[in-house]
Amino acid sequence: MRRLPIWKPVLLGLVILVSLLFALPTLLVGYNVSLPSWMPDKVLHRGLDLQGGIYLLLHVESDKAVEQATDNFMSDIRLAIRESKQKLRFRKIERSGMDTVRIQLTDQSNPAQLVTVIKEALPRKNVRHDPTENAVLISLVLEEITEIRKWALDTSIQTIRSRIDQFGVSEPTIQRQGTERILVQLPGMDDPGRAKELIGKTARLEFRMVDEKGDVDRALKGYPVPGSQIFYGVAEVRANGQKVREPYLLKKSVALSGDMLKTARVNFDNQGA
Repeated sequence: MRRLPIWKPVLLGLVILVSLLFALPTLLVGYNVSLPSWMPDKVLHRGLDLQGGIYLLLHVESDKAVEQATDNFMSDIRLAIRESKQKLRFRKIERSGMDTVRIQLTDQSNPAQLVTVIKEALPRKNVRHDPTENAVLISLVLEEITEIRKWALDTSIQTIRSRIDQFGVSEPTIQRQGTERILVQLPGMDDPGRAKELIGKTARLEFRMVDEKGDVDRALKGYPVPGSQIFYGVAEVRANGQKVREPYLLKKSVALSGDMLKTARVNFDNQGA
């Protein structure tokens, strides 16, 4: 009978022992056990295949981001026409579709002057006169639409990542899937309802000017103020215990939005404010 050299079983035993030492911290996760300081302390993070969890495939509504960008430059068009030294006549300005603003002309309108003024104010936009519709059409170019969609996806990923940090999930997976989807994997979580509620909340940063000339009370009674809209502040508790939300009459046009900010961070001055 052929006998194995003694060093082979000894080596095999040492390999098994070392493997168990490195696997022990992972096997004892969830148990209140303290290991000696000389032992390995790194834990193998188990994914959905080993410990279960939540798998979400989210859709980013990038079309709404494009629509918002169109509404924003529609305000720039109004400003350019108002500040122009020429008397530019038109019937109305409105958004047409997702990425186009339509200026409906009158019989007294000068479309060539309108096109010139708008091109000077918005050089990146596609401006053209459509005689069949008696209108000037201003559209986002393809490069801008692509940038806006990419920005919406990247911003959504950053927002989701910051919200998931509130769960304390170890090693979450957050990555893009295509051009409008985000894959989210949360190992070890067992509350999909709470995860969807927190992750799915819409977050949009917008600054709007207060309509100081409009009548808030009249707007609350159902008489709309052109170009303005009622918004409500955070609920405050009065002395009698009643929760009240203060109404504000704000301009519909957005003065500043999150896509205009390059970066933001918390900082303090010398007074700690």
